[in-house]
Amino acid sequence: LTLDSQHLALQINNFLSDPKIQFDQASGILEWKKNKTNWEISGKKMQLENIDLASNFSATYLLKGPKEADFLTLDMNFARAAMPQIHRYLPIAMDAETKAFLAKAFTTGEVKNGVIHIKGDPTEIPYAKPQVGEFSVNLPVVNATLIPDPLLPINEGKWPSFSAVNGQVTIQQTKLDIAIEQAKYNAVNLQQFTASIANMSAAKPILQIKGEAQGDIAQMFAYLQPTPVLINHDQLSKNLKVSGPAVLKLDLQIPLATSAETL
Repeated sequence: LTLDSQHLALQINNFLSDPKIQFDQASGILEWKKNKTNWEISGKKMQLENIDLASNFSATYLLKGPKEADFLTLDMNFARAAMPQIHRYLPIAMDAETKAFLAKAFTTGEVKNGVIHIKGDPTEIPYAKPQVGEFSVNLPVVNATLIPDPLLPINEGKWPSFSAVNGQVTIQQTKLDIAIEQAKYNAVNLQQFTASIANMSAAKPILQIKGEAQGDIAQMFAYLQPTPVLINHDQLSKNLKVSGPAVLKLDLQIPLATSAETL
């Protein structure tokens, strides 16, 4: 089947987080054939575009028997993608916490030349055991707005967002890393900032934040006031007055919520 459509709606249940997706432009070659007892479905030179993304990919899906696991090989490149919507195009089998974190952490921003690679049983993504399969995501992000811990329960405080974020989001199996080259909060500049989760599949995943902030110390203090760092120290927040330039180094470990709401 040679595909060349200006308005294409797809409904693929039990695969992507959003089963219904519409594309303004779609082209490529779809093939399917039966090899012994297995069906093989492949997409070649596929190009898809809508308001969320412009991408091209190649994929092969082996539909095996009832007692065997299916096998997916997928390599997708994003020329562009809206970072707040990227979770819709991730496999449904991924951890709910990972998808919820990405959906809420970035409220603005665009991906330039991102890559997703999958190889293995699609129901086992993100492959907690590397020998079971391969799963990697590489998303260069530009001009984004980032909330460091968007899953924090409201009664425990909140983390204000950073703006003008440029950096890299990578997922390798169950490990999530956000490396920020530059960002700011008002007149405070962030450098060498990282937010990482070593194992999103863990029963109690831990978010580790490291970085350095330079700028007005009063604004740094204002940033920390609603966060778990100072939210339970009312007297300190009321009585301590600070001013002047400063360098603040962060090294925090934060337990993530373990029950991400459905997206």
